[in-house]
Amino acid sequence: MSINDVVKSYQVQAPARQRVTIYDKTELRRVWGDAGQLDLVLDNLISNAFKYSAPQSPIIITAKIHQAPTDKDKGQMLVSITNFGSFIPPDEQEKLFVKFYRGSEDQQEKGYGLGLPLARWLVEMHGGQLEVESSIADGTTFWFTIPLATT
Repeated sequence: MSINDVVKSYQVQAPARQRVTIYDKTELRRVWGDAGQLDLVLDNLISNAFKYSAPQSPIIITAKIHQAPTDKDKGQMLVSITNFGSFIPPDEQEKLFVKFYRGSEDQQEKGYGLGLPLARWLVEMHGGQLEVESSIADGTTFWFTIPLATT
């Protein structure tokens, strides 16, 4: 599957929102995995970025080679989704990946607290990792790694 193909579908969903999509085209490759499951991961992370960012604030989606392929390893792609409208306190960041947990700022948004735990599980089943980093100055970034497809 191509990350680029999935992200293109989101470019028409939020015409009023300013978005920046960044790819390093010289490195962009296909990844190994189930397209439907990885689409669910991206859908959850990107829709959360829309939901928790201020109107007109940018959302940055980046895909790049994280680990180059070797004779013994396929290599990995790193995909990150950053928004600048929300801040997640450090003591809540890991809790977001626990089933049914809803952040302290999350009570007015609809949901069951299952999207991020499911997304992490799917990424891990593909041999990757899903994490979050958040600061007031740099916004919130959810990132995951996924193995590259062999040619």
